[in-house]
Amino acid sequence: MAENVSTKEFKKESGLKSGSVLEVFYPFNLDKDRNRVYIASFPKIVFMWPTILCLLTCAIVQMIQDVEISTTLGWVFITVFSVNWLIIAQDFPRLKFIILCLIILLLLLLVWVVDLKTVTILEDVQDFLKSLKPGLTDHSYIIMFVILTALFFWGMSSPLVDHWRFENNEFIHFVRPFGRDQSIPRMGHSVTMEVSDVFEFLLCGAASIVIRKGNEVVARIENVPFAPRKMKVIDKIIGELKVRHAE
Repeated sequence: MAENVSTKEFKKESGLKSGSVLEVFYPFNLDKDRNRVYIASFPKIVFMWPTILCLLTCAIVQMIQDVEISTTLGWVFITVFSVNWLIIAQDFPRLKFIILCLIILLLLLLVWVVDLKTVTILEDVQDFLKSLKPGLTDHSYIIMFVILTALFFWGMSSPLVDHWRFENNEFIHFVRPFGRDQSIPRMGHSVTMEVSDVFEFLLCGAASIVIRKGNEVVARIENVPFAPRKMKVIDKIIGELKVRHAE
């Protein structure tokens, strides 16, 4: 009881603002002092937004252009879709990301060298790829766009049910409608950010928020979008508490 009174007095004296649970999607008002911030782990479907955007673009272009462009649009969609699924299927930390870039550069260099030597096998591969017609109708693009968009928003709704609230004196895990699932006291714990996948970080600033007690990992919240922005709020909250205890 004394702890709750102390927390209320601290909020009143410092003039801190309470955040909204909707900030699991994007944290606003970072320039203001806060007494809490909401963090949630998002499903991998949120990283499919490039494919969803590509489907919508291909559908629109296919409807206003003639049929001859359908093959080009098909290749564009296949490329975006394949790269997007590669990002979801595999984690690419910094080392693996660098290795992948080097492999791509080596393959491009190999293709260039083979092309200079006019190797016939490369021409055969090019002729085979040109013979493929991976075009889709505008209706196909629209149907896939609707399906993926529905799954996307379904996944986006899950953090409203399962999320964390970081406060000045504790970190609380909520599972709606049951309420508190776990509570971790602020004292003795540290919070850090880890980028486990470079591509996911580039897509929407996604990273993992890790709560530690010494060298022990107490909780790991993965796939947190806009993690650097949320870490700014967390650092402010922790900083305010440290100043409070120092006084």
